[in-house]
Amino acid sequence: MKIIFFDGYCNLCNGFIDFLIKRDQRNIFHYSSLQSKIASEKLPATLIANIDTVVYQQEDKIFLRSEAIVQILKDLGGVWKTVGVVLSLLPSLISDGVYRSIASNRYRIFGKKDSCRLPTEHEKKRFL
Repeated sequence: MKIIFFDGYCNLCNGFIDFLIKRDQRNIFHYSSLQSKIASEKLPATLIANIDTVVYQQEDKIFLRSEAIVQILKDLGGVWKTVGVVLSLLPSLISDGVYRSIASNRYRIFGKKDSCRLPTEHEKKRFL
């Protein structure tokens, strides 16, 4: 199972999840907020305590920050796979630096929800 854990309060993170749901025609991804019970059961406590990263879990592998985004795009397929491959050519020092800079300012720039994202009826089967 491929699970994307995200900050359920973050507008940027929720926008990324909306982007993926619209483009994931094969329904390969499942989603859960980092604030959920599922996250606390499946992820190490250190990842849940530090919600400034998207966490991508593929079976027994865990990807964080820019590496998670790159792997998600590759798995999404189509043109997004090419985008992921191109982004993977950047040194992680640079890509993670950009990721951390955006993540640390995401609430200020994009805003924050008062409560975690609730899936629509159509999306419910994709959320854990």
